Amino acid sequence: MREWIASVLTGHYRLFYSIALGYLKNASMAEDAVQTAAVKGLQNLKHVKQPDAFLGWFAKITRNTCLDMLRHKSWTSEDPLEVALEKASSSARLTQLDRRIDLLSEISALPEKQAIVVQLRFLEDRDIDEIAEQLKLKRNTVEVRLHRALAKLAKSASLQALRRIEKP
Repeated sequence: MREWIASVLTGHYRLFYSIALGYLKNASMAEDAVQTAAVKGLQNLKHVKQPDAFLGWFAKITRNTCLDMLRHKSWTSEDPLEVALEKASSSARLTQLDRRIDLLSEISALPEKQAIVVQLRFLEDRDIDEIAEQLKLKRNTVEVRLHRALAKLAKSASLQALRRIEKP
């Protein structure tokens, strides 16, 4: 089980790092946050009720670790202008990252074959031919899985709610 988790975390490190970097705006602190989140995740592994939801669960741990670090931010400068700018942009940044975490949770709730295709296509920016080659599938099979997954995501209540919020 721990080997599987290690492979999942390693395979999606860029995603978790980007979440942390979005909050912390500091590369070394983002790396520390992901490592701290990994330790917390391993310690609380018994709380994962559905293995399919692991990515979303770990993304939330990463976000909460970053928020903890921001609350105890003795590592940042206390320049008044910088603090004011950070406060002004923090709510927009938190909203954007929360939306990304919601999307990740929805993707991880898809059937595994569909979730993998969506993750490779949109989170790792691979084209259809690369995905087909990596998964040893026909291009048409990848396209069908992607189409079905996107249809399911379009019906998701939480993603529909996000779409309503984003419309002016």
